[in-house]
Amino acid sequence: MTAVAERRRVLVVEDEPKISQLLKSYLEANGYEVETQATGQAGLDAAKERRPDLVVLDLRLPDISGFEVSDHLRRVYSHEALPILMVTAMDRAEDRERGFEHGADAYIAKPFDFSSVAMQIGLLLSGPPPEEFA
Repeated sequence: MTAVAERRRVLVVEDEPKISQLLKSYLEANGYEVETQATGQAGLDAAKERRPDLVVLDLRLPDISGFEVSDHLRRVYSHEALPILMVTAMDRAEDRERGFEHGADAYIAKPFDFSSVAMQIGLLLSGPPPEEFA
């Protein structure tokens, strides 16, 4: 292990620019390195090019569904190697169940508050969230 801790890298795959930018700004302000992509294919390409520590994934994307993105990521990375947090407007019980069937490690419905997202990210990255989230 190195003496200098690297910032954790979060990939946000979200097609709504306002939500994507707000997530990016909030997470960067709290110590994360964040990349955003607006389509499923761009998200897959970004994850392939430089593996993130965690993916925040919308399910309703303009090209391929978030379920398909998650399925592909699960074929490439295990749950331990790449946690997936689904953040979506699809909030029915069957949507949540389907999300977990397709590889979600956590699922948050929109609208959401940023502290809930930050807490889930902290938990998924195997440690308590930074003090700023408390």
